[in-house]
Amino acid sequence: MMPRRPAVVMPRIPLFLILPVLRRELKRAGEELVRIVVRKVKGHYYEISVRTRTVCRALRPAVPQADLSEYCMVVADP
Repeated sequence: MMPRRPAVVMPRIPLFLILPVLRRELKRAGEELVRIVVRKVKGHYYEISVRTRTVCRALRPAVPQADLSEYCMVVADP
């Protein structure tokens, strides 16, 4: 069994940049995305944590995927 990948954490993201950062991370992670957690840190700043998993190269599709945002769930932590 392979070890777990650490989550990618982006600290101190301003409120107005949350959606562009989420779109970029959804596109970058693709099928490997497990979850995205958005936490309020202080004031109008948020912390975004992206968890991905490894996907076997033999199982990856050869055709690029369309927009995955409608299939992915975003979890907001109050």
